[in-house]
Amino acid sequence: MFHPAQKTIKTIRQLQRNIHFVKKGTQNVLKLLFEGRFTIPYHSPFMVVYEEPVFKLRRYLDHGDVQQQDNRPAILLIPPLMLASEIYDMSPELSAVSFLKAQGADVWLVDFGAPEMEKNGMKRTLDDHIVGVSHAVDHVHTFIGKDIHLAGYSQGGIFAYLTAAYRNNKGILSVITFGSPVDIHRNIPNIRNDVAQHIIQKGSSFLTIPIKFLNGISGALSSTGFKLLSAQKEIRHFFEFFTILHDRDALKRRETQRRFLGGEGFVAWPGPAMRKFVDDMVIHNRMFAGGLIINGIAISLSAIKVPILYFVGSRDTFGRPASVRAIQKAAVNAKIFEMELHTGHFGLVVGTKSLNITWPVVFQWMDFLDNNGDAAHFSPMKTDTPLMHLPFDNNTSGPIYDIASDMIDSLWNHAGNAWLELSEMIDVFRWQLPRLAKIWQLKDKAGALSIAQLVSDQSKGAPGSSFLLWEGHAYTYGKFDSQVNQLVTALVQWQFSPGMHVGIYMNNHPNFLISVVALNRIGAVAVLLNQDLRGQSLNQALMAARVEKLIIDPNHVQSSDQNIDISDIYIYGNMDMPIPDHMVHLDRHVIADLEQFESPYPLNPGFADDLAMLIFTSGTTGLPKPVKISNRRWCLAALASAAGGNIKPGDTIYCCLPLYHASAMLTFVGGAIIAGSRLVIAKRFSANSFMDDIRKYGVTVVGYIGEMCRYLISLPSNEKDKQHSVRLFMGNGMQQSIWESILERYQPSQVIEFYASTEGNMILANLSGKKVGSVGRPVYDPGRIMLIQYDIINGKIIRDSNGKVIPCKTNEAGVLIARIDKSHPVGYFDGYLDDNETQRTIINDVFSSGDSWFVSGDLLKRDKDGDFWYVDRIGDTFRWKSENISTKLVETVLGDMSFVANAAVYGVKLPKREGRIGVAALELKPEMVFDGQHLYTHVDTHLSKSAHPRVVRIVSQLQTTDTMKVIKYHLQSEGVSPMDIKDSLYRYAPISKTYVPLTMWDYPHVLD
Repeated sequence: MFHPAQKTIKTIRQLQRNIHFVKKGTQNVLKLLFEGRFTIPYHSPFMVVYEEPVFKLRRYLDHGDVQQQDNRPAILLIPPLMLASEIYDMSPELSAVSFLKAQGADVWLVDFGAPEMEKNGMKRTLDDHIVGVSHAVDHVHTFIGKDIHLAGYSQGGIFAYLTAAYRNNKGILSVITFGSPVDIHRNIPNIRNDVAQHIIQKGSSFLTIPIKFLNGISGALSSTGFKLLSAQKEIRHFFEFFTILHDRDALKRRETQRRFLGGEGFVAWPGPAMRKFVDDMVIHNRMFAGGLIINGIAISLSAIKVPILYFVGSRDTFGRPASVRAIQKAAVNAKIFEMELHTGHFGLVVGTKSLNITWPVVFQWMDFLDNNGDAAHFSPMKTDTPLMHLPFDNNTSGPIYDIASDMIDSLWNHAGNAWLELSEMIDVFRWQLPRLAKIWQLKDKAGALSIAQLVSDQSKGAPGSSFLLWEGHAYTYGKFDSQVNQLVTALVQWQFSPGMHVGIYMNNHPNFLISVVALNRIGAVAVLLNQDLRGQSLNQALMAARVEKLIIDPNHVQSSDQNIDISDIYIYGNMDMPIPDHMVHLDRHVIADLEQFESPYPLNPGFADDLAMLIFTSGTTGLPKPVKISNRRWCLAALASAAGGNIKPGDTIYCCLPLYHASAMLTFVGGAIIAGSRLVIAKRFSANSFMDDIRKYGVTVVGYIGEMCRYLISLPSNEKDKQHSVRLFMGNGMQQSIWESILERYQPSQVIEFYASTEGNMILANLSGKKVGSVGRPVYDPGRIMLIQYDIINGKIIRDSNGKVIPCKTNEAGVLIARIDKSHPVGYFDGYLDDNETQRTIINDVFSSGDSWFVSGDLLKRDKDGDFWYVDRIGDTFRWKSENISTKLVETVLGDMSFVANAAVYGVKLPKREGRIGVAALELKPEMVFDGQHLYTHVDTHLSKSAHPRVVRIVSQLQTTDTMKVIKYHLQSEGVSPMDIKDSLYRYAPISKTYVPLTMWDYPHVLD
């Protein structure tokens, strides 16, 4: 018990202390009000060794000097856009710079300054920052003579990733990041990734419209946003400040941090940089998907091949763990190490946890790699930092929290499913209905319509949007259209005129497409020539297409200079060799200043009916024939592609087919232009570089044809195959087994298989993908398309006693025909340039007197649901023992065998025998051998006896077109006689249930 006097004394002393605290607190408040701070500003000593308008390059000093080269680990620090560089050097006790220097590191920093205080600072783009960091890497590397560690916090880490990819890792030893999001769509809490993607993309207009006219975000606004997202911590700091208000020493220790978080540490975010960040990284998520364009170069994080150390905060609400960890899926070619801290965003680089864990591990990592350590074997220091627990009041709160959390997640997912359904409806109204309306407008013959006009419209509407991606470089719609106009100036000078047939003889290159559009812009007709034609085959194509002038690339100068039946030859493209005297280099005649050019012809004069280009048939069964492609036909195919694939401006289409092919020019190029999306043109198809291209460009839609996809799945699968952005494979000619393998390997992508011919007036498409192997249903007006009975033996359409054709029954194979109807936008049939060839594909009086139908030449069947299935090409299907044998079916079965790389099946006529025997030409996989017994067992399991191949021919390689279609007619003409064929032959031996070598002595068995 205290005596009353003692209590009084204690109360008086406490009161004195309180008065002292109030007095000191008042003095500190007054000093803060009048002077603004308790201490002088702090920073570690540094020297600016280089500067550009965008940044200054700091090197932090040791003992007041700067050494040129030494053996210390070197690190280049990158601050985020909205934070000042002092984030790494906030105060003596919180300075990452001081810590790293004390450990023996050579510390450098990219200082972007305060953009609002710099000349043209608020006009900086995202590209300016990446290129600036790249320049800084160059200068540090030159200065110290060795590779460096590139490190960044938050957005600074994003810059580090992108710079490493942009530079292809040159001069960089490793990348270190702190709370840097990679998959921005994973930064939305408690929402499935596909839902987040739809929410962001559908809400893109709400994101882009408000910032379209903003000059940027001020530092004050950035500070406010940070505080709102860290409200709990902000309140705690506020009360802590009042508890130490009387203690000036404590206030001094907190001074720099208080002022930094109070607003001084936040700088403005320039408007152009912010807009690109929102468009490319938030809306289209290209940081994760790939295909981000920096300084005209397409980059992907898959290009990073140096080790990566990234730090993730388990309580980080700025860079949420799922978003940060996505670097593991994006940088598939790098060795990656993760360090998780139980802290928030700021605590990753500032505070006791960062000084005890982050920066010690960073230096260990640097020192380990500088001493030739393998990142895969890096083992950081052990820490005793306790795990952070949720502040439950008692032991029963945990289960309650889990139940509540599960309920919230479930609600979010249900909402997400509803959002997906809504977004599909939005797609229909925003994209598909206008496209369908445009299709109906195509019936108007007088309506102005041309490829060149559509390109011009895209250029005016979105001049800065990326269009063409080629060899890592990007052409915007504006730049592409400008180059088209420049080429037009040269064409006009050399008397290229409307209606003239002009051959384009080039490899895949942007100049190919520029030439096509430029010719269309003046009303000339582009003749798309196979790049591999030579001599007689080239002359045949030039004559068939009535070519008057020829545009070539430098690669075709030699082949165009030898026995070619045309004199007007023009080169378009950079030349590093002498130009033949009889050729003209168009590049030398371009008028760059378009204001000084006046065309003698109206530009973009095309109408729907006008001839736009000539495209040759593939030539699998004979000489290629030029097919007329009107502006309407091109636009129809393009609209069908865009609508069927639901292609939008955010998509990136991958075209590895030769541009002279119809699917490439009409479906993939056309679909991209109509949709305003991005188009990747590859030099050629390569299975080995396919996935590298997909990741590099952020491809979402892959165009395929023929057996291209077989080569993809023939490669060994690996875990990296799952890391891609592809949502859709779209094309035709994919066999069922290949289709299933594509769906399995490239999950979660889908396949849209369509049927169309270069010259035809019908399009079928399997839009749902539910029936694997089906070509689907008619895209437009199903009543125009029919299957009719066909006599395979005599090679003619079957008619009834009244002379009318006979429709096929369900699941009965017949020839596909389509009604010609000029009153319907899809019913037009332009045919071949040669009218006689056109008439051979038309039949009249089919169902009624006077009607006309196009005959496709393909056999299909239709199931009970109305879905079509491709059977074979007329002429390929043959009859044996009263059964029609589909070569495609047999090829599909043979292609499933372990030792078969590719198969071609065809019928061969034998003397004194009805029908044709089936012959299979097999190309074996490398280091595999033919197994006759295995082959017999396999075909006996999957085919009827009549469909079993009677002869097998082993070839070193099957000859194919550039679109992977096997050319059979030369194989068929050679027959099966061992006297005429040097390849290994095997004959059918049903008694022994195998295939045995076919010799001259056995040949009579085949004949019998």
